[in-house]
Amino acid sequence: MIVIIADDISGAAELAGVAHASGLRSEVHTEFEPTSTAEVVAIDTDSRSLSVTDAAAKVRLIAEKIAAASPKWIYKKTDSVCRGNIAAEIQAIMDVFELPQCVLIPANPRKLRTIRNGRYLINGVPLNETSFAHDPEYPASSANIRDLLSDDDRNVVPLGADEDPEAGINVPDAWESSHLSSRAAQLDRSILPAGAAEFFAAVLAQRRPRKPASASPIIEKNIRQLFVCGSCSGWANGRRRECEQNGIPIVAMPVRMFGHDHNAADVRQWVDDVYAAFQISDRVMMAVGGEQISGGDPARFVNRLIDALAQVLDRTTPDQLCLEGGATAAAVARRLGWNQLEVLDSLAFGIASLRVKDAQAPLIYIKPGSYLWPEALWGNDP
Repeated sequence: MIVIIADDISGAAELAGVAHASGLRSEVHTEFEPTSTAEVVAIDTDSRSLSVTDAAAKVRLIAEKIAAASPKWIYKKTDSVCRGNIAAEIQAIMDVFELPQCVLIPANPRKLRTIRNGRYLINGVPLNETSFAHDPEYPASSANIRDLLSDDDRNVVPLGADEDPEAGINVPDAWESSHLSSRAAQLDRSILPAGAAEFFAAVLAQRRPRKPASASPIIEKNIRQLFVCGSCSGWANGRRRECEQNGIPIVAMPVRMFGHDHNAADVRQWVDDVYAAFQISDRVMMAVGGEQISGGDPARFVNRLIDALAQVLDRTTPDQLCLEGGATAAAVARRLGWNQLEVLDSLAFGIASLRVKDAQAPLIYIKPGSYLWPEALWGNDP
């Protein structure tokens, strides 16, 4: 078994999809199940929003359970724009597995997310000058890698593209895919590989020959799809506009629910509105929205979204549930007891269709809020 440790479920699903596309039987777990027969298990530790101390303690406990299962190798999935408790979680894993070095590459060059001269850039723009500077939970105040990854004296070592790693958490420059392939080729089993999806794909290509890729699944036209967006960055990146362009009705959280006080009648009204939208359309977007979120508590809004979604699913079962935002997807999985999800097909790089094991549930798609849904999922030709 190859084990991926991710701090949110969208990252776990993303890498499980990459593994599946390489011909490996893959699953996503919210609770590690060592008896799984999958070749790749991606675990959501649900630790991104914890304090540094709590995140490190939680990941250490999970890493100890993984170590007892003697995996072939492990990969630490991190957010591609360095949100969360990255250094603390990596150090916890290194301690458990007694690894002296980590090579961490959060860059995704194919998505124009790169590291150059120790600075994180998106399409050539420093991270703190992009929309991520306004992230409600992890606003990027710097593009400097050391600032992004460490808020104490942890050993984070920025490297040039050709510099050799040393003890600690090494973050090399990477602005081309060839940089990721070169670093993957240099790894040995004393080094923990960590980072985003493209580096995982490079490591996987080095350690296991790729099987022929299966054809991308065809998204049928006459199916019922429920899109759920609890991601502020997703909404800010144009999800409302995409829905309007594709003729998908949007049922956003009622304005009065953005306040501290709301009642069961507000939730019921939202549920009724979603149900009514399904009577006129086979595809519906249920969203927190975004215009009123500034200054609020994103976790509170997501919890209200999940309260309403659970009631929607009690009344109607869509064929596909498309979940956007790691916190949203994790909350759905845990509320409904979906602890093991099996990857069935890869829709696009890092986006897979997931089937809940041992439960009656819709087919599930999960993605980070900062990436776009593939055109095929909107019912358009690729």
